[in-house]
Amino acid sequence: MVLLRKKHRLNKDNYIGTNVYSVTIVSDLRKHVFTSKMVIDKHVRALNQACEKYKFDVIVYCFMPDHLHLLLQGRHSNGHLVNFIKNYKQITGHGYKQDTQRPLWQKSFYDHVLRQDEDVQHTVNYILGNPVRKQMVEQARDYPYSGSLLYGRKVFEW
Repeated sequence: MVLLRKKHRLNKDNYIGTNVYSVTIVSDLRKHVFTSKMVIDKHVRALNQACEKYKFDVIVYCFMPDHLHLLLQGRHSNGHLVNFIKNYKQITGHGYKQDTQRPLWQKSFYDHVLRQDEDVQHTVNYILGNPVRKQMVEQARDYPYSGSLLYGRKVFEW
């Protein structure tokens, strides 16, 4: 008997254009890999590369020890979320596997396409609040592994 994976993606048209997406990418076996400035800096550079190539903005990011939260928006009508994520995971996963002989990421990723009536600010606050809810810091601005590639530290002043 062949078991087929449940398809959890929306129609591909939902992933193209200037939509706003909340994305979570989880490390393989939930390993704690995002725990140093050096690692995070490397991943932020890779996010920047993927943004330029696939025409996306990172409104906010938060690297938790075993997963990454992103709030992204397409900058162009042909921006393609799935290709953006594949590229980012490939760039970062390849280097990690070269160094450790192990995969970095779980297969796929979790996504939510924000509807027009959804408050982007609420999603920003939710993502940045993850380290506070996990009692890693008292205030979101104190967590060193979150921020915005679009707004910089100003994202914490919203």
